[in-house]
Amino acid sequence: MPTSLQAGPVKYKPSTQKFIAVVAASAIAFIIMLLAQYTPPVTWNEWSMLLIFTALFVASNFYSLHLTEKINLQLSTIVAVAAVLLFPTPAAVLSGAAGKAISCVLRRKRTEQLVFNTSQVVIYTSAGGLALNALTDLPWIPETIYAWAGMLAAVALMISINVLLTGTVVALETARPLVQVWKQIGRLSLLQDPIQASLGVMAALLVNSYPWALALITVPVVMLYRTLRRERDVEEQRQRLLEQNTALVVSLQQQAAQLQQVIGDLETALEANRKANLSLELEIAQRMIAQRNLTSAYDDLLQGLTNALELRDQDTEGHSQRVTQLAVELARQVGIPESEMGDLWRGALLHDLGKIGIPDAILNKPGRLNKVEVEIMHRHPSYAYELLRKIDYLRNAIDIPYCHHERWDGSGYPRGLEGEEIPLAARVFAVVDVWDALRSNRPYRKAWTDDCA
Repeated sequence: MPTSLQAGPVKYKPSTQKFIAVVAASAIAFIIMLLAQYTPPVTWNEWSMLLIFTALFVASNFYSLHLTEKINLQLSTIVAVAAVLLFPTPAAVLSGAAGKAISCVLRRKRTEQLVFNTSQVVIYTSAGGLALNALTDLPWIPETIYAWAGMLAAVALMISINVLLTGTVVALETARPLVQVWKQIGRLSLLQDPIQASLGVMAALLVNSYPWALALITVPVVMLYRTLRRERDVEEQRQRLLEQNTALVVSLQQQAAQLQQVIGDLETALEANRKANLSLELEIAQRMIAQRNLTSAYDDLLQGLTNALELRDQDTEGHSQRVTQLAVELARQVGIPESEMGDLWRGALLHDLGKIGIPDAILNKPGRLNKVEVEIMHRHPSYAYELLRKIDYLRNAIDIPYCHHERWDGSGYPRGLEGEEIPLAARVFAVVDVWDALRSNRPYRKAWTDDCA
């Protein structure tokens, strides 16, 4: 069935070994009970069909995806359901158990895993077959409500027993609450078992009418495996990128804090040196040069942070650099003093810093944002404010990141400022921000010309 044990520790816990022993004993009891009423195949066609299904069981167990530390998803449900619907229960059980055991040996599984996984197949296949036989005859033909009820009961029992047995072993090994583990594995099972079961039912109907179509069962198995593999790879890549981005932000914050501390210490030293005699002027000058170098390094760090932010949104590549240059040029034309230009430059460069806190799914959504997503996106100026207000060096640069989405008529965000309540630097930046947006290509339109903009 869908889930089985991953390669565990060097030795399973005693409680786990006892549970595996109970499962194995139950499986042996099922086999003895079923063999007592089993008539082996007599024709070559019956034997060949049984052997082919055993081979399919072996092959399907090689298509597996690593889901968690203790759980492996395997695409054998299609074959298991088809076997239960086509064969007498003893034949389906023996075919599934042999296939699982052979695959465990070929994949060099440990003895405990071989015993548990094989016993697991015996139990859920036996339970499914007995439930089906209680309501309808074999091979399964969906002509009556009893036939449908028997099929649904068999599939539900097979999936449920697999979840309960695997969950119990994982809970014993990890010391986690049993019900919590059952729920986790159950959710994973519901994501793909109904699809596999449906394919198994269709495969049984097809093989029952056209035995030569047995080879086609492998097609949905491979297709489903590739789909799940691709989804799993995408999720793993997204998780790696998230971890890398998080580590980068933490590293930049730590470096910023260190630089801020160095700048503070340097300013204190400079203040003390100003009180010394003229013979220390050379040393003071050297320290001032060092301070400028640190400031330059700090600004380079801000440039790196901006570049890192733009990696998350390819649609805005180079946007921060362009609007920063335009903002400085426009600020000079409207008369903002040169003494304030450094803070304006830093504020413009960091205007979208708050987007660190916006999820990738919203930030990079190709279509229009819904109401909830718009509300989340509107938080990024507040995020920037919370980040920058704690850094003395950047406190005077906070106006643009915090207020560049305010509007003259009070319709902007996050505070709804209007008119001259909006800081001048933020008003200057809003103009160039819109200009650059109009002059840049977007997925939904081409860039405007200078005249149109």
